[in-house]
Amino acid sequence: MPLGESLLNILTCTLKLFSNTLEKNIMDLESKRDEDKMALIQALVVNKKLDVKDIMVMVADFLMVGIEMTSHSTGFLLYHFARNPDK
Repeated sequence: MPLGESLLNILTCTLKLFSNTLEKNIMDLESKRDEDKMALIQALVVNKKLDVKDIMVMVADFLMVGIEMTSHSTGFLLYHFARNPDK
């Protein structure tokens, strides 16, 4: 199986797992609705204007932003450590 197909299968399985988990937890979050103490993801889940696909896209964006920020910060630090080994 080519690498592209393998990666697509992994992504598809991950999305199905996330979708199933999210749908199972939506009912639980709606029953414990305390809007003053909600995390961002909880507020998105109980928002009736968003469906599961919208929430999945937002969570994927959060993950990608976190990964990108971590890699850029690490690269920045390693570059400056290499340029200034005595500090």
